[in-house]
Amino acid sequence: MSSSESPSTSSENGDSTVQYPLTEIDFNELVLQNAIGRGTYGLVQKAIWQGKEVAVKLINTEMERKAFQVELKQLQRVRHENIVKLYGACTRSRICLVMEYMEGGSLHDFLHSNPKIPYTSGHAVSWATQCADAVAYLHGLR
Repeated sequence: MSSSESPSTSSENGDSTVQYPLTEIDFNELVLQNAIGRGTYGLVQKAIWQGKEVAVKLINTEMERKAFQVELKQLQRVRHENIVKLYGACTRSRICLVMEYMEGGSLHDFLHSNPKIPYTSGHAVSWATQCADAVAYLHGLR
């Protein structure tokens, strides 16, 4: 998926929402590697898909499946450089989200790492600005 894809617009309760098309990914195209974390719902593993490193959130339980539907719908609305990109999902055999892999992990993990990794005030200002840009973008969505 690229950001040049045209989103569709739907209307619920008179409120118009934008949704980008979903790329259906064949689970067999994923080469799963090591576990890299656990989201609120689902195990997250590093994988290779179409020659690039990706993060795959695997959905296993019924509760995770319900949360998957909500997360998928929300991620299909988002296209911003400071928000992890959704490449697509597997919805036919194994259920999973295929997302951009962030080599350094999350900002939260970095800031709370032990031992602490040194950073400058310039880094902190840059991170704060990027977070604010992403939040402003999200608040602008309908």
